[in-house]
Amino acid sequence: MTYPKDGLYYLQNSSKPDCYATIRSGEDVLRGDTINGPPIEKSRKWRLTEVNQSDASGLSQFYCTLTQEKDNDTLGVKAIKDFQPIYSIDGSQSWFLDQASEGYTIGVTGHDGRYTWHLRDTGEPVCAPLLFRKVFLLNLAQIVISIQGIMPSQSWKFLPAE
Repeated sequence: MTYPKDGLYYLQNSSKPDCYATIRSGEDVLRGDTINGPPIEKSRKWRLTEVNQSDASGLSQFYCTLTQEKDNDTLGVKAIKDFQPIYSIDGSQSWFLDQASEGYTIGVTGHDGRYTWHLRDTGEPVCAPLLFRKVFLLNLAQIVISIQGIMPSQSWKFLPAE
C-alpha cells in the first residue's frame, strides 16, 4: 500500500471535491469549507508526519499526525466517541489512514472501535457545548468522528501544497 509522504497537504473531501478541511481564523474546530476555485486562497494547509506503520498489536497500519502549517497545533478530539468534533489541540494525536477507492479514510481507534472522519451536513447535531452549537453550527458543516459502520465511509484526498 502507498501512503502520502511527510509533507504539506490540502485535505479534500472525495465525494465533495470543492470541500476542504479548514479551521477558520479565530476558531479551533475543523470544518468542511466549500471553496470555489483553487484551494490556496481560503483552505488550511496541513502537515502530515508519519508516526509508524503498525498498531499496538504489530499489525500493518499507517499512523500520522496532522498539524497546522503556521502554529503547529495538532488535529485531535477531546473524547473518542460518536460525533465528537475535531479541534486544533495542544499536544499530539495520531490518526490512522486506510486506503479507499478515492483517497483515504482518516480515523482514530478507541476502546470500543474505530472512528473515522465524517463531514456533517450544515445544522446536523454534534457533541459540543450548547453555546458552541448555537454560535457555529448554523452556517458551516463540521468534521466529526463517527464509529465505523454507523455512518457511510467518507474519504479524503491529500493534495500536495508544496
